[in-house]
Amino acid sequence: MSSCNGLGECLIQCICECYNEETQEFDEVCICGHREHEGYCPPNCCAPVKCRNYKYCETIQPKWVSNCNNNMCINCAVQMGKHTYTNIIEECCVCLENKIMLLLKCNHKVCNDCWYNITKNNFENSNHKPCCPLCRNLNDWTQ
Repeated sequence: MSSCNGLGECLIQCICECYNEETQEFDEVCICGHREHEGYCPPNCCAPVKCRNYKYCETIQPKWVSNCNNNMCINCAVQMGKHTYTNIIEECCVCLENKIMLLLKCNHKVCNDCWYNITKNNFENSNHKPCCPLCRNLNDWTQ
């Protein structure tokens, strides 16, 4: 019987390769005998959860990883930096749509989609310094 607490600690990361570089096609069945893992072998009790930004990064991971990173994968957490997910629906100052807001370090609010795109464009530059779209203050996650 598993001693798993439901946070995904029973998930085993799959190290097999399903992509055949010689034929440039995905193998019908990968080395471990399945193709349903998204990086993890099928679990006994837990299922991987989607990153909050799944529509952008397509990352599925154990729940404990999401819990450590504001419900995001580690790549999105590093890219988007320090912010607070509010569950408050307001009009975003960037896209002008009613969405759930993030609270930045400067206390301005912006929606998750806009902040993801702002930080993605900034992250692709060698000078990764995401700034608030309203006050232009640096939202440095290291401080």
